[in-house]
Amino acid sequence: SLFESWLVSVLCAYRSYRNLFDDWNYWAPTENSRFEVDLLLWRGKECLAIEIKSSKKYRSEFSKGLRALNENWRGRKPIRNIIVYLGAEPLKTPEGFEVLPLALFLNQIEQGQL
Repeated sequence: SLFESWLVSVLCAYRSYRNLFDDWNYWAPTENSRFEVDLLLWRGKECLAIEIKSSKKYRSEFSKGLRALNENWRGRKPIRNIIVYLGAEPLKTPEGFEVLPLALFLNQIEQGQL
């Protein structure tokens, strides 16, 4: 939870200083508390879904919240689904979710590519 809190703080700073996003929230369906997504960042009507994991190895279970979100979403689905982790390699899941090492994710924020 410390890693997640730190990354949320970084994103909040970029929201204030660079208008990275308009609003943000957390997603967890009331009917099934086993699933959640750490952050939904909103720019207008577009949404970016982010799951944060403090692991050096990606595991398929990291995608379960994003899968549930995309299956149950009403309206436009998130434009990007990202899992940020402490590993070294960027990956793609079978669903097309991006698995980004922390350094690459921070670089994308800095370069305005998020």
